[in-house]
Amino acid sequence: MFFITIDIGISYLKVCLINNVGDEVLNINYKNKYLKDDFIYKELNVEHIYEKVIDAIKLIKSKKPKTFNQIISISVTSHGSTLIFIDRKGNNLSNAISVFDRRANKEAELLNSYIKTDENYKISGHRTHSELYAASKILWFKKNKRNISSRTKKILFLEDYIIFKLTGIFVTDTSMASISGLYNIQDNSWR
Repeated sequence: MFFITIDIGISYLKVCLINNVGDEVLNINYKNKYLKDDFIYKELNVEHIYEKVIDAIKLIKSKKPKTFNQIISISVTSHGSTLIFIDRKGNNLSNAISVFDRRANKEAELLNSYIKTDENYKISGHRTHSELYAASKILWFKKNKRNISSRTKKILFLEDYIIFKLTGIFVTDTSMASISGLYNIQDNSWR
């Protein structure tokens, strides 16, 4: 039994082949490409990340062909609530908007003016909205990038996007959903 782990970090994409006792068999790293990276905007080239994931899987197959047929799962993790807007056909409409992108400061303030701190905490587990959370960024896109928001069918976190590209399935987990500022942790639903 073997496993592939994919971790999309701040600086690097790391893909590892792991055996059934947790030993690293093969480790592949690629530097992430930021298309915008200043004090406000921080956007990743999501197509570059996906291409490198595929390159890494092909490299594992070529370097460890006997092991490749024994891989039983692939896991994907990433750095927080980095977002990608996609259309109804599954095409990305935006770069990956990093969790560290700070463009939505005014939108966070607006959300905080509408939602009481105690109520927000009870629902989402967060006292206030931040420009780093998905809720604020989605509102920013709705106000400032109508050409993207009007065509958006799904908004995916970075790891969910890679899972979608690998499987064709839209899925997320509650740990990712809970850091969005849009998820009700009390009844496990989107608000």
